[in-house]
Amino acid sequence: SGVTGVSFTFNKPINIITTTHDGKINNYTVVNFTKESSGSNVTGLYTYNTQFYVWNANHIVFNNISNVVEDKQVGWGVGQTSIRENSSYITVKNSYFYTKNNGGSSTLVLAWADNCIIENNTIEGDGMIGNMLYITTYNVEIPTGITFNSHNKLINNTIRAGESAAICIGIVYCGMDNLIDGNTITYSGTGIAEQWGSGVDGLIQDESAFNNSDNIICNNKLYGGCGIHSGDIVYNNYMEGQLVSTGLTYNNTASKAKISIKSNEFKNNTIYGNLDISDKVNSSKITDNLILGDINIPATASNITITGNNITGTININGSNNIITNNSITTTKNYTITSKKSPTNNTIKDNYLIANTLTGDKSVNLDKKTNTIENNMPYENILIVDTTEFTAGQPTTITSSIYYGSEINTTISKGKVTFKVNGKTLKDANGKVIY
Repeated sequence: SGVTGVSFTFNKPINIITTTHDGKINNYTVVNFTKESSGSNVTGLYTYNTQFYVWNANHIVFNNISNVVEDKQVGWGVGQTSIRENSSYITVKNSYFYTKNNGGSSTLVLAWADNCIIENNTIEGDGMIGNMLYITTYNVEIPTGITFNSHNKLINNTIRAGESAAICIGIVYCGMDNLIDGNTITYSGTGIAEQWGSGVDGLIQDESAFNNSDNIICNNKLYGGCGIHSGDIVYNNYMEGQLVSTGLTYNNTASKAKISIKSNEFKNNTIYGNLDISDKVNSSKITDNLILGDINIPATASNITITGNNITGTININGSNNIITNNSITTTKNYTITSKKSPTNNTIKDNYLIANTLTGDKSVNLDKKTNTIENNMPYENILIVDTTEFTAGQPTTITSSIYYGSEINTTISKGKVTFKVNGKTLKDANGKVIY
């Protein structure tokens, strides 16, 4: 209990159980679990201001441990607790990690680690710290030609960080087929994001080998203003911040959203603010969403299909070659669809459109010569006079019909219609207005 010193290395399989948490390692430079310690089980261990590393090991279970770092530079470049260097099948569960003012290092790190489970842990941080839970390729030598950082599961963890900082993100990932499921993050910065850059040494592994794919982010809850900024498949998440779609994104709830250049489908989401399209987005589907704000399409975006959405704002479309069909758009603004540029080849049809004073096709403020705008409802009732030839001094029977769209409106049974010729109201021989 309360052991202090320089380093502590476990180089054989061990079973450590301290149910009362009196097994403590304080102020060590590092505690190492090496390859030779594979197969170990560690329960209830507590470390304080001590680096905690698992190196090239496999099949180790850490249960109900506590690693705490306060006001000391611990884990510089690699994290205060780091599972690394080709480690696999490491389980960390029911444990507690806390970092405060450690100079910007991350808290719980996986660096070249595969098939690991990080489950039901509490990870907290305050002050000058790095990422909270981090799957990375930085500061680890990964040989060429292997799959790395794959098949890890980050599930049901509770993560809390203090003030927002650029170097601190709730969960960061890099690799293939990782699952981020059921976590709760409370933070005012970025909640979940893909690692920036490749992080690998060009002498060890080419950047061309760097790959993020098939990563699933689901069933997470993000509070405090944070959001999700990446993911190959992202679904059933709730966030108080922004959702950035970089793949297949569905059934999420967010305060606002953005379609990135890599997004392929955005569907069945509830967005309480604007949906922005990134520059140079090409070929993206936005389908069956509830969007309680505007959709903004820049001039450099194209081939976007917007179908079946319920929108309570305006689509500001400055890009060309887009399709907007079968949506319901209701706004208090002047137009349901408008532009500040001169976009062309956009198709806007079969929508239900209501603006402040305009409806249907008339609520679309685009050039109808260079864009297709047709069959948008609700239609206006239009009176069409069937009689078009009149002879001065000769009696003429005037016939007309009221059309709703292309069909005669048979539902109108009351009301009066007057006729004017050259600005003068038509009257009969007795001087009475003709109705």
